[in-house]
This record gives sequence, structure tokens and C-alpha cells, in this order.
Amino acid sequence: MNISLLYAAELSATEISKTVLYDLSLDKSFSAICSDSKKRATFLDILSRPLHTKAEIGYRQEILRDFTENPESFEALARGFDRLCGIFADDEKQRAALFRERGIHVNEKSVASARNHLQIASTTLKRCLLELSTLDRLFETFPVKSHGLCALRDKLRGTVRTAEFDALLRWTSKFETYSAVVAYDCRLRLGASGKVEVCQLIPNTAKMHATQDPQKKTLRFFQKQRASVHGEEAAVKLNAPPNALTNRLMADSILDIAELFDAALRVFAADYRKISGELDFYAVALRYCAFLMQKGASLVYPEFYAEDGMRLTGAYDLFLATQRSALHAVSANDIESGNKNGILVFGANGSGKTVFLRTVGTIQVLAQAGLPVLCNTAKLRLYRHIATVFSRSEDKTALDSNGGRFEQEVGDFKEILDFIGESTLVLLNETFQTTAYEEGADALYWILKYLTYQKADWMLVTHIRQLIRLLPADNVLMLTTGENFRILPWN
Repeated sequence: MNISLLYAAELSATEISKTVLYDLSLDKSFSAICSDSKKRATFLDILSRPLHTKAEIGYRQEILRDFTENPESFEALARGFDRLCGIFADDEKQRAALFRERGIHVNEKSVASARNHLQIASTTLKRCLLELSTLDRLFETFPVKSHGLCALRDKLRGTVRTAEFDALLRWTSKFETYSAVVAYDCRLRLGASGKVEVCQLIPNTAKMHATQDPQKKTLRFFQKQRASVHGEEAAVKLNAPPNALTNRLMADSILDIAELFDAALRVFAADYRKISGELDFYAVALRYCAFLMQKGASLVYPEFYAEDGMRLTGAYDLFLATQRSALHAVSANDIESGNKNGILVFGANGSGKTVFLRTVGTIQVLAQAGLPVLCNTAKLRLYRHIATVFSRSEDKTALDSNGGRFEQEVGDFKEILDFIGESTLVLLNETFQTTAYEEGADALYWILKYLTYQKADWMLVTHIRQLIRLLPADNVLMLTTGENFRILPWN
């Protein structure tokens, strides 16, 4: 069974558009938190596939807590799996060269090349086995509690602490010095019935020592010396000259062994390769927690409810928190939506309504990734789909389409219509702001009415106040911006 540190079970995860992450400035926020572009790309890719159940979110939260309590053990584990992943990458390069040896014109050079491939394959597999042993020993000093890390620990023990693993390690040791400079004699002993009773490979070693050549009066530095065999009997030595057939048999036999070692390595790769990438997610998550804690931030793991709406206290915008030297320079806000599926926020330009929308969206995405969020308390619903429709700049709109901003926003709505339903959150920022007030209000009314009909939750920030008389107050929470970027109830 393959182990995952991200998912407790195989999931058909629904991927949200990467535009959502960009609209919420999550790419910019985590650029300030983590400078490693590879790890950051992996992290953002996982954020784009939100978890949908409390069990899956809890599975990931447990693992993050283990790593938070044992950061040194996490670093050692990440380094070990990085090295293991590097071994698997080396093997892929070697495998291409290995299979090129098959079917080519066979001669003494190709036999020597096959021997070198065997030496490389055995050495690579041995490196993998020793790294797995090191990772197994690491868990002896790593007090894990989470189900995911306990499963990984048990998987390593089941792999390493077996007689088969020890035997494979011994075989790799035998062949890692096998190369073209060592020759072998094959010794056979036949019984009275003509059956083979003994088959033995006897190495011929080339030893470096000087002897005087009496005829040429020179020093001979290499002298072949046949290894002694205990109890060796008289044998007939057959010196067959090398030919195409013997070279073919030798090369194929050697490559067969190399391919067996490579097959064993691919089994380990299938079991453990993806762990390195999953640890990249946790590496960025740990940096995120440490970054905000250094600013004196309060991080909490949200609670999830199916019935109640959103309830946040002391919620901060992550992007602004990464841009300010201290957290107190950022305004915190509260929100409680109750059982209403719509939230409408009015305010002038620059009053903080877009920041508030981004705060809510960021908390929802990070919470469904199993991460703690930047607020004092958080109670949220779970959504299968999260979508954003943010106003674009005129320059970007001109590049993206042949129409204006209105046409671009209509196109954005069209893209999300297929999956809008009961388990959907739609975040709308200044939609149709360039349209005439009456036309913009009318268009927004019908869009919001459709979202409500589909039982989707939505949040809109806008300056179009005509919506107040169009939307039912019993199903929409109406808010407005106040001093110091505070969000207040609409009176």
C-alpha cells in the first residue's frame, strides 16, 4: 500500500482555478514567505486542490502538528527523502543507457560496458537501501503521533527490517565492484550421472607488484594470480577464444542482472518517490507558521460546520501581513454570516472592502488545505468549489480579449457556471464597476439571484448601492466600511 502524507485516502479532488490563488494574492504572499520557487510551486499546486471533508483536513493538520513540534526531525526526514528522490532520478537516466545496450553489435567493448552498467545498477540500488535504512532509524528518535507519519514509519519498518531486504543489500555489495578489470573462471563439477554438482565463479585478480623479467630486464607490474579455492580438485581449463556468440551471452547475462536490480529500485520508487514532493508542501507550511509567529500573530486551526455560516474574529489579511513590518499595522476584522448565503460589502474606493474580501477568501483556501489561519477564532463551512470574479485592469483586459472589461467579466462568469451548486463559494470584487449604475445593478441582481437559486454562497464587494433595494435582506448580510478599514454592519 502506498503512503501519502497529504491524503488519507485516494480522492477525486476538484481543482480550483489558479486564477483564484492569484486574485487572492497567495502567490505574492508566499513569495515573501518562501524563496524556494520549486517548493513554492508545489505548495500552490496543492492549495489549488482543496480538501472537502473534516477527516482529510484533520489528517493533514495532525502531520503538520507533528512537524511543528519536531522541526529538526522534519528537516532530517526531508533531506533523507530528497536524497532518495535524487537516487531515483539518477536511475532513470541510467535506465535509458541500459536499454540502449540491448540489440546493438556485441563485441568485447559492449561486454565491458554491460559490466559497468551492472556495477552502476548495483551501486545505485545499494545507495537506495542504505538511505531507507537511515530513514527507518530516524523514526526511532522521532515521536510521531499523527496517523500519516505512523503509517510511513510502519511502512519503512516493514520494508527494511526483513530478511529479503538484508539479502538484497548483500547482493548489491557483491556486484558493486564488478567491472571490466576483473575476470572470472567458471568451474563445473559433474557427478557420476553427468549432472552438474558444483558451479562456481572463481575471480582472477590483477595484483600490483613488481617482478624482474630475466630476458627483457624490465619490471612487470601486473601479474595475473588465480584465486585459491578451498579443496579445489584437478580441472580441465578450456580456453575458448571470444566470439560473437560468447560476447552476446556474456553481455545479455550481465544486463539481465542489472535489469533485476533496476526493477527492484523501481518498486521502492513507486512506494516512496512522491513523499519528497509532499514534504515540500510541509516545508512551506512550516515557514508560513514561523513567519507569522515571529510577527506575534495568532494562528488557529478552524472548526468546520455544515449548518452554520462563517464566523471569524480578529481576521487579518495575509498579503498585507507579509508586506508590513509588524502585524499591528494591519487592521483586523470580524464577521458572522449566520445562515445567510450572501454577503454584500459596500464602500468607497480604498476603504478596505477588497482587502476584506481577500482576507475571507485566503482563510477559506488555507483552511481547506489543512493549515492554521491568521485570526483569533474561525468557524467555516466546507466547499467543494471556490471561484473568484475580480475586476481586471484595462491593460490586462486589452491583452486577454478583444472586448472591454465588461465582456471579460461576463466571460469569467461563464467559466464558473458549470460547477456552481450548493457546495460553492463565489467571491466577487467590484464586478461591473465600469458599467452604468442602473445597468450594473440590474446585471448583478440577476447573477446573485441565480447564485442564490443554486444554493451557492457568495460575497460581493461593490459601490453600487442600488442593490440594497433589489436584494432580500433576510438572506443577505449587508456590511459597509468604516474608519481604520473596519467592516461594520449596514444601518
